Amino acid sequence: MKIPLLTFARHKFVYVLLTLLFLALVYRDVLMTYFFFDIHAPDLAKFDGQAIKNDLLKSALDFRILQFNLGFYQSFIIPIIIVLLGFQYIELKNKVLRLSIGREVSYQGLKRKLTLQVASIPCLIYLVTVLIIAIITYFFGTFSPLGWNSLFSDGSGLQRLLDGEIKSYLFFTCVLLIGIFINAIYFLQIVDYVGNVTRSAITYLMFLWLGSMLLYSALPYYMVPMTSLMQASYGDVSLMKLFTPYILYVVPYMVLKKYEDNV
Repeated sequence: MKIPLLTFARHKFVYVLLTLLFLALVYRDVLMTYFFFDIHAPDLAKFDGQAIKNDLLKSALDFRILQFNLGFYQSFIIPIIIVLLGFQYIELKNKVLRLSIGREVSYQGLKRKLTLQVASIPCLIYLVTVLIIAIITYFFGTFSPLGWNSLFSDGSGLQRLLDGEIKSYLFFTCVLLIGIFINAIYFLQIVDYVGNVTRSAITYLMFLWLGSMLLYSALPYYMVPMTSLMQASYGDVSLMKLFTPYILYVVPYMVLKKYEDNV
């Protein structure tokens, strides 16, 4: 029985608003310059204010600056998006339960499908944001994905395999999408166990943010959970370091999964 579960979701405009919020933060410098830079300011009387504004806008539209903004904001915007989707998940899960009663459909199968679909939403929001950045910078001639290959460890197999900047950029984008998806799955598992989105959100954000802050002083950065959303922020990336941030996810997830049905 094929059921498009997300069609039951209400308030779909929230996803659009979340995407626009994410974009607004990434393009914050562009928006501030465009709307608030005064080309007629007294201290610009002897200069071409419009030309200065255009130069500032082009600088703010530089691909590397926008990617820096994206990397900075994604570390807390993406977890917030994931947490907010928890409320939608609970509502949809209740609908799935009602849908499965008296029908030849597996509740667990439908719930698994729902989990995967909801977990894909923050990935889609991130991907749309990345594509918009790439398209706009390409249109303005500021698309320059330089330095991505240098993020790999010197002499690593990944550096040799992904020998071009575009390849490296696409690779790190995919790595981030996987990290977002895993974080979303992990949070939804907490929701299934706790049964309350607010308490689940506090638990997840304490694990991700507070836990990472404490662990940075005790563990290598590549073993800290927060690194799962910041793989391109540190450099010296190797194949092993791509997997190590998820070590601290595995045991809690297995425990939550084991005792989920007993709650």
